[in-house]
Amino acid sequence: MNGIALAAKGDIVVVTLNYRLGSFGFLYVGNEEAPGNMGLYDQALALEWIQDNIRYFGGDPNKVTLSGSSAGAWCVSAHLLSPISQSLFKNVLMMGGAVLENVACETKQIGLRKAFAFAKAVGCETGDEKESFSDATMKCLRGANFESLIEAATRVSSESTNLFKLPFTPIYGDSFLPDSPLKMLETRRYKHNENIMIGTLPNEGVVSQLLMGVDLAASKESLIQSVRNYFKPDDINSSIIEDAIEFYFTGVEGVEAKVAFLSFFGDLEFHCPSIIFARHLSKSNTVFQYVFSYDAPSPFEFPSDHLSPCHGTDLPFFFGTFLSNSSDVEVSNEWIRLITDFVKGKTDMWPPYYVTKSDFVVPFYKDYRGANYTRSTKVGFRNIQCEFWKSALFDKF
Repeated sequence: MNGIALAAKGDIVVVTLNYRLGSFGFLYVGNEEAPGNMGLYDQALALEWIQDNIRYFGGDPNKVTLSGSSAGAWCVSAHLLSPISQSLFKNVLMMGGAVLENVACETKQIGLRKAFAFAKAVGCETGDEKESFSDATMKCLRGANFESLIEAATRVSSESTNLFKLPFTPIYGDSFLPDSPLKMLETRRYKHNENIMIGTLPNEGVVSQLLMGVDLAASKESLIQSVRNYFKPDDINSSIIEDAIEFYFTGVEGVEAKVAFLSFFGDLEFHCPSIIFARHLSKSNTVFQYVFSYDAPSPFEFPSDHLSPCHGTDLPFFFGTFLSNSSDVEVSNEWIRLITDFVKGKTDMWPPYYVTKSDFVVPFYKDYRGANYTRSTKVGFRNIQCEFWKSALFDKF
């Protein structure tokens, strides 16, 4: 999106960047020909450029705030952990997601397995599948046309263990992410003593619903079967899925069953990874959490008004673009003010996460529903649901 309105209304310098995607940015073949995480290294190089040059545009290299939405939030959270890049910015804004293993990040072994499947799908001879690609295989891939690479990537999704079935994701166990994200959080190998803002929207699960092609008008039983069908045995133990189905779907019918379906995936893939990051980071950072609950227009059609606002509908308000009425403009103006106050160092907007002397975290958050909504400071967003996923799944990684 265009950053002109955000820069003008917030009186800040807005920098956007491009980076390599898909196989070009995240293919891992076991050697330096394609070492994985190239897209993240692209971003790190852009951050270095900003450090060297932002002063010429009126910016301060000591006050760089790194922000991203959705896959951008995965990237931002990876930079918070990475020894390569965490010194290249000060504060952070993560909107809609965080990088955790098996959510949006995989091992090098899985990356290599997918790389061999990718090469075969392109039509390249892989020979003995050892610990890295041969020069001949890489030469074949480099000679392939773009359309065949894209088609092959869609066929590799079946080899993925990440929850989004993405053919290519960041890998860990390299110099950029030396360990699994959760282990790095638990051992406090992340950026310290800064201000961090982490947010989501109520209906993040729409992403999975769209990727799965599930009809939300279907019956409760059909929705539950769609959940079962989505997971392979290698992804998550089937008993965990059955426990989660019982947790989310017991005692709900009609519209509430549709909400349960979306909440299942929204919590698993977006809310709970974000909250896990927030809880760990709050031990040595000032963490502000928010939920953007303003009833924004949705680009998707749902069988009920109860299912919005959904993933990504906050972006027009963040950038101040594509707004449809005066109420939306008012909300956008206030939201830009809140965000840019944070960027400029203000820390009294709403209570941050509070950590007691015994390391117990009190998760305050802002429930943002519009400029005139006064009861906005609350505690423990999706706390019960995320405790379920933490004990059932994330603690087992």
